[in-house]
Amino acid sequence: MNVIKTNIYTLFFSSLCLLFTTILNAQGSLSLQLESNFYAQPTIQWSFPKTTILNQPIQFKTAYSTSRLEASQKNILKIDHFTLSTAWMSNQSSIIIPFTSITTEWGPYIQLTTGYKQYEIESPLFDFLDNTSFSTAIYIGSKINLKNHSFGYEGEIGYNLIQSGIINPITITLGAWIAI
Repeated sequence: MNVIKTNIYTLFFSSLCLLFTTILNAQGSLSLQLESNFYAQPTIQWSFPKTTILNQPIQFKTAYSTSRLEASQKNILKIDHFTLSTAWMSNQSSIIIPFTSITTEWGPYIQLTTGYKQYEIESPLFDFLDNTSFSTAIYIGSKINLKNHSFGYEGEIGYNLIQSGIINPITITLGAWIAI
């Protein structure tokens, strides 16, 4: 069990180092989100700059979510989830908030996410269970930001195509992002 913990922390630390190096060398956006899937899981996500492939705006993302913060207070599974995503962006629309002169930009997208989940089972009675799983999900989401500002909000609703005992079929994510 300690080997698994060491591997998780090494992978998490390596991901943070890679993320930090990427932030220093490239532009993109950093999101802090709360994902509701079986447990409330805080998520940190790095979105690479948008690119165009075959005249379609696409954005690549990588994320890490965990239930460890909630697990330290309650007796729940400690889940670590690493994901890679591809989002197909739609054209942004400008919307004026009623009764104000505030203009926002709304950008819907469709996202395909693949990932790897690992969770800790503390009781030795359940050591025979597999504590890892792959995940694949489809999300519909939207980013909203104030026009000419480099921050905003985002929300997603997703459906998990690969399901297990620790993954609900429907996922809802809300968060805030800032362009770096």
